[in-house]
This record gives sequence, structure tokens and C-alpha cells, in this order.
Amino acid sequence: MQLVKLLTILVVKKYNESIIVVILTDGEENSSKEYTKSHINDLIKNKRELGWEFVFIGANQDAIKEAQKIGIDADAAMDFCQNGKGVSNAFDSLSVAIKRTRSTPYKMRKENKLHFTQEERENSMQSN
Repeated sequence: MQLVKLLTILVVKKYNESIIVVILTDGEENSSKEYTKSHINDLIKNKRELGWEFVFIGANQDAIKEAQKIGIDADAAMDFCQNGKGVSNAFDSLSVAIKRTRSTPYKMRKENKLHFTQEERENSMQSN
């Protein structure tokens, strides 16, 4: 927990920037015995209050629906095609979304939270 506090102080408070957590999954075996979706939702809510941002990228599932189950906004969730090109495109889309978000001053970001455009979503689903 001390590391979490230190990261929050350094990044959010000192550098006036957010911590971005990216969850990437292929949809296989997501049945944790330690954490429930409700518990993960609470953890994400707590970190959001400290200025953290969350992204969910998933293959072989409805990533938007799954992201919302754990408290991640639909705009910050994206499906990707589970092959080399799809993964590459998903990371390209993620990079563009983060760059767009980081170009907005942190204090003004409530109107421009990290999100994926329709074009970025479409690119992540291309398989060739």
C-alpha cells in the first residue's frame, strides 16, 4: 500500500498527472477466487477518487460490457482481434488515446477523459 500512496503523491500531486492502468485480457479464465467483480469495482472507484484512470481492452468477449461490470467507463473500453495484427492495432489505438488524453491539461481532463474513438475501435478489430 505504501507504493500506491507514493505513486499517487508523485504522479498525481507533484506532477499534476494521472496514473493510467491498462487491463488487457483475452477473456480466458477470468474467475478469480480472491477478488469478486464487486471488490475490483470498489478498488477502481477508490483509485479513481485519487486521480487514477482505467482502460479495459479485451478479446473474445464484449469488452465494453465486461469493463462496466468492474467500474470502467464504456468509452475507455475496447475489443480487439486476437491475432498479431489485432494486438498491434489495439496498442496503436491505446497509444493514440493516451497521447490525446495527455495533451489535455490534467485539471481540464474531466471533459476529455481517456477514451477510444470509433476509428480506434475499428482499427483494433482488423485482422489483416
